[in-house]
Amino acid sequence: MKLKTYILCLLSFAFFGCDRDYVLESGDTTEVLTRAGLKEGQVFYYYGIEDRKIFLNQVTDKVYVKLAPTATKEQFRSVVTGNASLRPMYANAEEYFVEGYPSNGVVLEGGAISSEIINSFKVKDEIVSATYLLEYNGVGLSAYTDEFIVKLKDGTTYAQVQELAEKYGCTIGKEDEFVKNQYSLYASKTSEMDAMQTANMFYETGLFEFAEPNLIDFNAESSSDQFFPYQWGLKNTISGQVDINAEPAWAITKGSSSIRIAVIDAGVDLTHPDLQANLLPGYDATGYGTAGAPYSSEDNHGTPVAGIIGALQNNNYEGISGVAPNCKIVPVKASINNSFDRAHSSAAINWVVNNNKSEVINCSFGSHNPPTSNLTNAIKNALTNGRGGKGCVVVCSSGNTAPFTIVSYPANSDPRILVVGAVDRTGARSIWNSSEASNYGPELDVVAPGTSIYTTDRQGNAGYNNNTSTFDLSDLNYTMNFGGTSAAAPFVSGVAALILSVKPSLTGTQVADVIEGKAQKVGGYFYNQSTSNGRWHEQMGYGLVDAYASVISAETTTINGPTYLNVYSGGTKTYSLASPPSGTVIWEKSAGSPFNISPTTGNSTTVSMTGTGSGTLTAKANGRVIATKPIAASTTTVNGPIEGLSSVYPGNNIVTYELEHVPGLYYSWSSNGSLVMQSNNGSSTCSFKVPSYYTGGTTDVISCYVTADNTAVGSFSLTVDIY
Repeated sequence: MKLKTYILCLLSFAFFGCDRDYVLESGDTTEVLTRAGLKEGQVFYYYGIEDRKIFLNQVTDKVYVKLAPTATKEQFRSVVTGNASLRPMYANAEEYFVEGYPSNGVVLEGGAISSEIINSFKVKDEIVSATYLLEYNGVGLSAYTDEFIVKLKDGTTYAQVQELAEKYGCTIGKEDEFVKNQYSLYASKTSEMDAMQTANMFYETGLFEFAEPNLIDFNAESSSDQFFPYQWGLKNTISGQVDINAEPAWAITKGSSSIRIAVIDAGVDLTHPDLQANLLPGYDATGYGTAGAPYSSEDNHGTPVAGIIGALQNNNYEGISGVAPNCKIVPVKASINNSFDRAHSSAAINWVVNNNKSEVINCSFGSHNPPTSNLTNAIKNALTNGRGGKGCVVVCSSGNTAPFTIVSYPANSDPRILVVGAVDRTGARSIWNSSEASNYGPELDVVAPGTSIYTTDRQGNAGYNNNTSTFDLSDLNYTMNFGGTSAAAPFVSGVAALILSVKPSLTGTQVADVIEGKAQKVGGYFYNQSTSNGRWHEQMGYGLVDAYASVISAETTTINGPTYLNVYSGGTKTYSLASPPSGTVIWEKSAGSPFNISPTTGNSTTVSMTGTGSGTLTAKANGRVIATKPIAASTTTVNGPIEGLSSVYPGNNIVTYELEHVPGLYYSWSSNGSLVMQSNNGSSTCSFKVPSYYTGGTTDVISCYVTADNTAVGSFSLTVDIY
């Protein structure tokens, strides 16, 4: 493809310049390529979040052809078969065509596809765009079309966008449904610049937070390979093998119906008997209007993911159990035929967050294609603003590529994401074949089962298990061959849902901390890197997720209130839970405790001292102890002359007092009169002296006070005689 350089200064906007070359012209291309930072066969766009160039290599043996929404199936077939040197990349390409849908497209491949072939596509009325596929860092395939997305900076007006669009022959689409001042624009195929080049031009004006092509990721679903007796990830009965400790966790909770997990995927079978009762109304970000259901025969990936998270349990149906069988699932369709359009993915997540549809978001997709600002921003929005500011728990699969092992995008886009790798039955990192293995690296947080996972499948002949399968279950509503980090991520999403079921007050970050801090050190790896949440290994993160330990840890809290109470100072204090759980809290005291509690239910109670000694205050929820606090009771006294028993005299008379005390407290002595303390604060003893210049009456009463750790523990009075 021959490119041209356009040196453009938009004089109508005085605050931006023209100091970058980003489109090549005929002539000495080597010099211009060098100035633009490009190599032959490369393109780039600006990643607005980091203000850097993302370089991609053109794959010249593959081209993505996007058809107009008015295209007919006959025209689609003509495109697919119209050039003898090209063939569809996918054998079932015709199933990708949906009449009237604006993103119909097909990948064609052959030898070195010339620019003349691409230009021959562009002149057809039924074709909107034709572009080479792109490769990023040597892996992953993506495509771009005529569409690019812009986000206006504060102060940028719509009129300025219109002026730019008119200048460069673009069409302005609708404003993003969920993000204010974010628009889709469409480059004309008759323009000298395509969508990527035009997006770069827009970004360089300085008017936009980002201007990026809408990438389409292929093979983005992180899956490599499917009642309960075979679900080794939940309960492994073979000695020396691993599981996530689901059964002990279920003794505490099987989940709450108020906790919802959004499955951002290819759609979920809405009538599946093992899922239907747990499904809430969903959303179709791709525009098919399926309400979160699959559309084409390729939309298989979401139903197995949903089953791992929340398939029904003990529902008199031959099937499987989800990790959180009492929680609810929100199906959100963002994938079309195994490809994830970034605009659809970001819209799916924004719909969830802006409409408060879920507490946990599962993203079992990813690619090694470059980042885009709209999807990164959508995830950051979920992590920051989800759940009314507590933050959604966002769980992403790490990816399945080998030998290229780094964590994929979007899992690597924000450190708050729970990034999940896969392990096999022995706890070792999953390696399925020479080209598929669980990705790892500094972003990896935990691992979960990801090899030969039994789960729900689309019913009947749809789905992975159909009548053409030779090695799968006879019940076509399930599969035993689902796997990859796509399977591992929903295990962790289910555990996150169990945690929030017992402690909905936790923030998204706190949930992630619990999961990381309680992970099992499996697989024989040496977890030699120490972090704030424990020991970590680059291939395993913090280890295998542990449902039971995580739920127990989340349910446990602390009681706010003093450890020592004094009868003299009233002996009454209010105690409360630092982090209330779900369910009713019951307060109890140990036998023989020298205090009463009232009320005995609720998130706080009042303790009233009745005598000396010590006891234990206990808080229970759901029949289990969630917090304890020892309380020591004392009628703390002061040894020395007490009110009316003796006198002190002005001048040289010094009287020493000693407090009966509990070790470890910081004491402070004070008075309301002219006594001079002879010892420093922090001591249980103190001497007082009345100065010789004392001017009180013949007799005077001076009150003295003692506090311990800012709590009053004693007071007394001295009678001063004047001689």
